[in-house]
Amino acid sequence: TNLPEPEILMALNREYSIPLFFDSKAEAILKNELDKYQLQILYGGRFMHLLSNVDKGKAVKIVIEGYKDRLRQPDLKSIALGDSLNDFAMLSVTDLAILVKKYDGSYERSEIIKHVIYSPGIGPKGWNQSVLKILQDGGKNE
Repeated sequence: TNLPEPEILMALNREYSIPLFFDSKAEAILKNELDKYQLQILYGGRFMHLLSNVDKGKAVKIVIEGYKDRLRQPDLKSIALGDSLNDFAMLSVTDLAILVKKYDGSYERSEIIKHVIYSPGIGPKGWNQSVLKILQDGGKNE
């Protein structure tokens, strides 16, 4: 990953998933064991992750409902931004879903996200451009 040692140590401090590198044979063996242990594989931008029955979508739903309740605004709109398969559960539960362009200039295939907006730029720049456009438009670019 080319991370410096302090960042490697931070990355290893995980609570919900285990990043994995596998060859296809080992991946096939792992997939055969997932149901037995109630685990799932989530494919991210650079890693495959092994995790229990959790995902970003479930977490974001909890956060959105908490804000709606606390602010007493049941019509509160939510926005999510992501660039890889591990973001799709999160993107699919928000009112605005921004699919950020990957570093190679492509977008992850997004047939399952019905309300997707594509960022004009790559990575953090695309994220920034998308958020600024939403703020400028007052959230009207749905």
